Amino acid sequence: MRHTLRTVYDSVFKDYDLIALPTVTTLAPLLPDPDNCSVAQYEHDAHDSLLNPSAFNATGHPASNMPCGMIGDLPVGLSLVARHFDEESIIRATAAFSESIDWTKI
Repeated sequence: MRHTLRTVYDSVFKDYDLIALPTVTTLAPLLPDPDNCSVAQYEHDAHDSLLNPSAFNATGHPASNMPCGMIGDLPVGLSLVARHFDEESIIRATAAFSESIDWTKI
């Protein structure tokens, strides 16, 4: 599956310099009561929060994460992914994004 995933993402980079996506696919869950939560529930919550980032751990594409806003009282993260060995594009894009945000309004 790793090879297939890498091939699919590499095909996207034929037309695009970066992929932007939410760091996680759900809002942060409430912390469970440690006395009444099973290991299976902890694993489920952790799995849901790692779907997007773990793909790039498998493919080896460089990726970064940065805060980009709030939904209610919860922070939202933006991930940027680039071609292999193109960390420079992520750094430039992250800097440009950070400079464009009025962090006092977030």
